[in-house]
Amino acid sequence: MDDVKNFTDSFSALAAFSKTSFFKINLLDMTGYANEEFYNTFGCPQETPLSEVFSNNINIHPVDQYNIRNFFSNARLGYEKSFKGFVRVRVAGRDIIWQWMQMNMVVNIFDPDNGIVELTGINHDITDLMDENQKAFAEINYVSDVFHSLNTIPWHFDFRTNVLVSNSSYVTSRYGRASAIVQRSFQELLDTILPEYRQIMEDAAERIHKGISTRESIQLQMRIGDTHTPTWVQIGIIAQEINENGMADTCAGSTTVIQKQKEAEQAMKDAQIKAEQASQIKTSFLANMSHEFRTPLNSILGFSTILAHSDELSERMQCLGAIQSSGKLLLQIIENVIEYSQIEAEEVVLNMESINISQIIEDVVNQMRPNRQEGVELIFKTSVPDMILRGDKKKIAIVVQHLLDNAEKYTTEGSITVSVDRDSEAVVISISDTGMGMTNDARLHLFDRFYKGDYYVPGTGLGLSIVKSLIEKWKGYIKVESTYGKGTTFYFTIPTQNRYW
Repeated sequence: MDDVKNFTDSFSALAAFSKTSFFKINLLDMTGYANEEFYNTFGCPQETPLSEVFSNNINIHPVDQYNIRNFFSNARLGYEKSFKGFVRVRVAGRDIIWQWMQMNMVVNIFDPDNGIVELTGINHDITDLMDENQKAFAEINYVSDVFHSLNTIPWHFDFRTNVLVSNSSYVTSRYGRASAIVQRSFQELLDTILPEYRQIMEDAAERIHKGISTRESIQLQMRIGDTHTPTWVQIGIIAQEINENGMADTCAGSTTVIQKQKEAEQAMKDAQIKAEQASQIKTSFLANMSHEFRTPLNSILGFSTILAHSDELSERMQCLGAIQSSGKLLLQIIENVIEYSQIEAEEVVLNMESINISQIIEDVVNQMRPNRQEGVELIFKTSVPDMILRGDKKKIAIVVQHLLDNAEKYTTEGSITVSVDRDSEAVVISISDTGMGMTNDARLHLFDRFYKGDYYVPGTGLGLSIVKSLIEKWKGYIKVESTYGKGTTFYFTIPTQNRYW
């Protein structure tokens, strides 16, 4: 290390004048050499071993001391070859205020097998530059109330020192209004930015630094102050001091909180999607209804014509039966449309009263018996024949009618069983059939509006959607179990709070 010693001794006066220090150190045994200005900088006698200068030195800021030791550890393992950053030190003979040093280190020999991992470093006092940055920022901070009204954080960055100067908004949650000046590294700023946006910030800063652009505007998410919630911000950067190489030495910028604007944009997008979905639903509704209305109306018109020209009593009775059946189907379609429109408009109101739940469901089953197909047995069972609770009699009947109607459409033989039971918190009604069952894909779309498992089966595709909406209205739930080719069981519940016995 004599070459370094001779060199630094020759320029000791220049080093002291320029506040520059040199050192060389073997990281494996922490021996080495440094000039006089180095020891003056770190407040240590010249005979102090370098291992002590960099370890537990009260004159080096604890955070910066940690960063230096961390670099040494990585350099010994060959993970890092250079270090460029700033450290805060209390310079001997000056005062207790932290001074700023730009430190550059590079590994010039890496041979751990022979016990040599040599590193050369240079320090330069940049306190004056930092003072200039503070003064520049003080002018910006003078109008902090204006920035506060705009939810904006002003800052200044020096590419030469890697120091970003801002108010304390970056370290407190009350962004936009703070007079305390905070100095941070660019990396510390990046650490507050969500990982997926960091490269955007780095690229923008590089374009400014290299003179590719003089103004940048980017949007990203970062964590401002002591909050862990990501916040949308817009960052504007303007190049300031341009050197002889056409590169920016410094830049100024502002970070404006745009969280509310982003939320408004998202709300607008959601509203647009909802409007498009509503338009699609309307189109599907009109297309489906035109088909469903046409079928019973054509039947009514057709059989009415036959009835008008027929003299045979049996034929006339057959036509009247067909007209009546089509009329009932048409009425059911209209009722479904009315119920659906009320649910969509959120106009459904539950008329709560004391009811005998088993009696209501048994009455519905008896009303539906004539509708079942020949050879299909309709069974009613209950384990709570005298249970009284509060509920909407009409809405419960509508739900059971729709589920029974669905079971009867797909059950051509066997049975349909309606059961009423209870658990600790609810009455459980089940409708089981031995019909054709359904596929897993059909189960996924079962409660979708206008969905029909079989297009050729009559119906609007609204029944099960209405059922689910009404059950959720009274805080119950509905589920289905089905095996294709063997049958289906629907379960729905009615909460028993405020029940009466």
